Amino acid sequence: MLNGVFGRQWQMAVPLRLVGLLLLFPSLAIADNGIADQQAQTLMRSFVATQLQEARTKAEAAYVNCSDSAMKAPALTANVFDRIALTNDEKRMVLFYFSAHALRLCTEKTAQALLVAAQLARMVDLPEYSVADDPHGEMVTGFALGEYRRELGYKVRYYALPTRKRLELEAIDVLQQPFNLRESARNLGLWSGGQ
Repeated sequence: MLNGVFGRQWQMAVPLRLVGLLLLFPSLAIADNGIADQQAQTLMRSFVATQLQEARTKAEAAYVNCSDSAMKAPALTANVFDRIALTNDEKRMVLFYFSAHALRLCTEKTAQALLVAAQLARMVDLPEYSVADDPHGEMVTGFALGEYRRELGYKVRYYALPTRKRLELEAIDVLQQPFNLRESARNLGLWSGGQ
Protein backbone atom coordinates (compact mmCIF):
# COMPACT_ATOMS: atom_id res chain seq x y z
CA MET A 1 0.00 0.00 0.00
CA LEU A 2 1.31 3.43 -0.89
CA ASN A 3 1.57 5.95 1.90
CA GLY A 4 3.28 9.14 2.94
CA VAL A 5 4.07 11.87 0.46
CA PHE A 6 4.51 9.44 -2.42
CA GLY A 7 1.09 7.93 -1.71
CA ARG A 8 -0.61 11.33 -1.84
CA GLN A 9 1.22 12.21 -5.04
CA TRP A 10 0.21 8.89 -6.59
CA GLN A 11 -3.44 9.35 -5.56
CA MET A 12 -3.48 12.78 -7.20
CA ALA A 13 -1.47 11.57 -10.21
CA VAL A 14 -4.03 8.95 -11.23
CA PRO A 15 -6.97 11.37 -11.68
CA LEU A 16 -4.67 13.93 -13.27
CA ARG A 17 -3.37 11.31 -15.71
CA LEU A 18 -6.94 10.47 -16.66
CA VAL A 19 -7.70 14.14 -17.19
CA GLY A 20 -4.56 14.39 -19.31
CA LEU A 21 -5.59 11.45 -21.45
CA LEU A 22 -9.03 12.96 -22.00
CA LEU A 23 -7.41 16.25 -22.99
CA LEU A 24 -4.99 14.56 -25.38
CA PHE A 25 -7.44 12.09 -26.84
CA PRO A 26 -10.95 13.50 -26.44
CA SER A 27 -12.15 11.80 -29.60
CA LEU A 28 -11.23 8.39 -28.16
CA ALA A 29 -13.17 9.08 -24.99
CA ILE A 30 -16.23 10.27 -26.88
CA ALA A 31 -16.16 7.74 -29.72
CA ASP A 32 -16.03 4.76 -27.39
CA ASN A 33 -18.94 2.32 -27.76
CA GLY A 34 -20.33 4.22 -30.74
CA ILE A 35 -21.96 6.90 -28.60
CA ALA A 36 -22.74 10.04 -30.57
CA ASP A 37 -20.64 13.09 -29.73
CA GLN A 38 -23.57 15.10 -28.34
CA GLN A 39 -24.82 12.23 -26.22
CA ALA A 40 -21.31 11.56 -24.92
CA GLN A 41 -20.83 15.23 -24.02
CA THR A 42 -24.15 15.26 -22.18
CA LEU A 43 -23.22 12.09 -20.27
CA MET A 44 -19.77 13.42 -19.47
CA ARG A 45 -21.23 16.69 -18.16
CA SER A 46 -23.71 14.75 -16.06
CA PHE A 47 -20.96 12.57 -14.53
CA VAL A 48 -18.77 15.59 -13.84
CA ALA A 49 -21.66 17.61 -12.35
CA THR A 50 -22.40 14.71 -9.98
CA GLN A 51 -18.73 14.38 -9.05
CA LEU A 52 -18.50 18.13 -8.47
CA GLN A 53 -21.56 18.19 -6.23
CA GLU A 54 -20.30 15.22 -4.19
CA ALA A 55 -16.85 16.78 -3.87
CA ARG A 56 -18.34 20.12 -2.81
CA THR A 57 -20.58 18.45 -0.21
CA LYS A 58 -17.65 16.46 1.21
CA ALA A 59 -15.37 19.51 1.24
CA GLU A 60 -17.98 21.62 3.04
CA ALA A 61 -18.58 18.83 5.58
CA ALA A 62 -14.84 18.40 6.13
CA TYR A 63 -14.42 22.14 6.71
CA VAL A 64 -17.23 22.17 9.29
CA ASN A 65 -15.93 18.99 10.96
CA CYS A 66 -12.34 20.25 11.07
CA SER A 67 -13.42 23.66 12.38
CA ASP A 68 -15.60 22.06 15.04
CA SER A 69 -12.80 19.69 16.04
CA ALA A 70 -10.40 22.62 16.43
CA MET A 71 -12.93 24.44 18.62
CA LYS A 72 -13.16 21.32 20.83
CA ALA A 73 -9.38 20.80 20.89
CA PRO A 74 -7.40 21.81 23.95
CA ALA A 75 -6.19 25.37 24.22
CA LEU A 76 -2.51 26.24 24.39
CA THR A 77 -1.30 27.13 27.86
CA ALA A 78 -0.25 30.61 28.93
CA ASN A 79 3.40 29.56 29.10
CA VAL A 80 3.68 27.87 25.69
CA PHE A 81 5.93 30.63 24.31
CA ASP A 82 7.88 31.39 27.53
CA ARG A 83 11.22 30.13 26.15
CA ILE A 84 10.93 32.19 22.96
CA ALA A 85 11.11 35.98 22.89
CA LEU A 86 8.01 36.96 20.89
CA THR A 87 6.05 40.19 20.78
CA ASN A 88 2.28 39.97 21.19
CA ASP A 89 1.88 40.62 17.45
CA GLU A 90 4.27 37.75 16.70
CA LYS A 91 2.36 35.47 19.08
CA ARG A 92 -0.93 36.32 17.32
CA MET A 93 0.60 35.65 13.92
CA VAL A 94 2.06 32.33 15.13
CA LEU A 95 -1.33 31.26 16.48
CA PHE A 96 -3.06 32.19 13.22
CA TYR A 97 -0.44 30.45 11.09
CA PHE A 98 -0.41 27.16 13.00
CA SER A 99 -4.21 27.18 13.29
CA ALA A 100 -4.58 27.74 9.53
CA HIS A 101 -1.94 25.08 8.85
CA ALA A 102 -3.82 22.50 10.95
CA LEU A 103 -7.12 23.34 9.24
CA ARG A 104 -5.56 23.08 5.79
CA LEU A 105 -4.04 19.68 6.64
CA CYS A 106 -7.40 18.47 7.95
CA THR A 107 -9.29 19.57 4.82
CA GLU A 108 -6.56 18.79 2.28
CA LYS A 109 -7.89 15.50 0.89
CA THR A 110 -11.39 16.83 0.22
CA ALA A 111 -10.01 20.12 -1.12
CA GLN A 112 -7.88 18.22 -3.63
CA ALA A 113 -10.86 16.14 -4.73
CA LEU A 114 -12.87 19.35 -5.12
CA LEU A 115 -10.09 20.95 -7.13
CA VAL A 116 -9.99 17.98 -9.52
CA ALA A 117 -13.79 17.99 -9.85
CA ALA A 118 -13.89 21.74 -10.47
CA GLN A 119 -11.14 21.47 -13.07
CA LEU A 120 -13.06 18.68 -14.80
CA ALA A 121 -16.16 20.91 -14.72
CA ARG A 122 -14.12 23.58 -16.46
CA MET A 123 -12.85 21.08 -19.00
CA VAL A 124 -16.36 19.90 -19.99
CA ASP A 125 -17.76 23.46 -20.00
CA LEU A 126 -20.22 23.17 -17.13
CA PRO A 127 -22.08 26.47 -16.65
CA GLU A 128 -20.28 28.81 -14.22
CA TYR A 129 -17.03 26.82 -14.62
CA SER A 130 -16.46 27.02 -18.38
CA VAL A 131 -13.75 29.25 -19.79
CA ALA A 132 -16.47 31.45 -21.31
CA ASP A 133 -18.30 31.87 -17.97
CA ASP A 134 -15.18 32.02 -15.79
CA PRO A 135 -12.17 33.08 -17.91
CA HIS A 136 -9.78 33.28 -14.95
CA GLY A 137 -10.84 30.03 -13.25
CA GLU A 138 -12.01 31.82 -10.12
CA MET A 139 -14.70 29.23 -9.38
CA VAL A 140 -12.01 26.55 -9.37
CA THR A 141 -9.55 28.41 -7.21
CA GLY A 142 -12.06 30.28 -5.06
CA PHE A 143 -13.49 27.49 -3.00
CA ALA A 144 -11.08 24.64 -3.67
CA LEU A 145 -7.98 26.56 -2.67
CA GLY A 146 -9.39 28.78 0.07
CA GLU A 147 -7.58 27.12 3.00
CA TYR A 148 -4.33 26.93 1.03
CA ARG A 149 -4.55 30.67 0.30
CA ARG A 150 -5.37 31.52 3.93
CA GLU A 151 -2.46 29.45 5.24
CA LEU A 152 -0.12 30.98 2.66
CA GLY A 153 -1.02 34.49 3.80
CA TYR A 154 -0.03 33.65 7.38
CA LYS A 155 2.98 31.63 6.26
CA VAL A 156 4.51 34.63 4.51
CA ARG A 157 4.39 36.59 7.77
CA TYR A 158 5.54 33.58 9.79
CA TYR A 159 8.60 33.16 7.57
CA ALA A 160 9.53 36.79 8.28
CA LEU A 161 10.50 35.60 11.77
CA PRO A 162 14.17 34.76 12.24
CA THR A 163 15.00 31.14 11.40
CA ARG A 164 16.05 30.42 14.99
CA LYS A 165 12.62 31.45 16.31
CA ARG A 166 10.82 29.40 13.67
CA LEU A 167 12.86 26.31 14.54
CA GLU A 168 12.06 26.78 18.22
CA LEU A 169 8.36 27.21 17.45
CA GLU A 170 8.27 24.18 15.18
CA ALA A 171 9.76 22.10 18.00
CA ILE A 172 6.71 22.83 20.19
CA ASP A 173 4.59 19.69 19.85
CA VAL A 174 1.27 21.31 20.77
CA LEU A 175 1.58 23.70 17.81
CA GLN A 176 1.70 20.71 15.46
CA GLN A 177 -1.81 19.62 16.52
CA PRO A 178 -5.17 21.35 16.18
CA PHE A 179 -5.84 23.68 19.08
CA ASN A 180 -8.63 25.98 20.17
CA LEU A 181 -7.53 29.32 18.71
CA ARG A 182 -9.86 31.56 20.73
CA GLU A 183 -9.11 29.98 24.09
CA SER A 184 -5.41 29.85 23.31
CA ALA A 185 -5.39 33.57 22.49
CA ARG A 186 -7.32 34.23 25.70
CA ASN A 187 -4.86 32.13 27.77
CA LEU A 188 -1.97 34.09 26.28
CA GLY A 189 -3.64 37.42 27.06
CA LEU A 190 -4.00 38.23 23.36
CA TRP A 191 -7.79 38.31 23.18
CA SER A 192 -10.38 39.54 25.61
CA GLY A 193 -13.48 39.28 23.39
CA GLY A 194 -16.74 37.66 24.37
CA GLN A 195 -17.87 34.13 23.70
